Amino acid sequence: MYKTANVTRKELESISIKNQSEILRLMGSKLSLISAWEQIGRLSNNFKKKVAEALEADSLLYAIINPNKKGKSKKGTKVQIEYENYERERARKIKILALQLEMETAI
Repeated sequence: MYKTANVTRKELESISIKNQSEILRLMGSKLSLISAWEQIGRLSNNFKKKVAEALEADSLLYAIINPNKKGKSKKGTKVQIEYENYERERARKIKILALQLEMETAI
């Protein structure tokens, strides 16, 4: 069910995240894979309970850990498609906010 359930803390520590300064600038804190993985574990009762937010975060974390592995090419469920649309919209809003902040600081 959870793709990162068997990932170890040591594996997560060995992965470096590019653009941490940009992440820090946009989000106010650096991205921590360990914190994300621990939060997924807490939300899902140690990777045992199906929780939509935890499953989504698990998929995103897995994509960061294994960038070269592609998922199955089957069509997503309606919920997955809606969530992907939500994530695209969220990313677009973050980009707009970053541009607005840049414009305000340039004035």
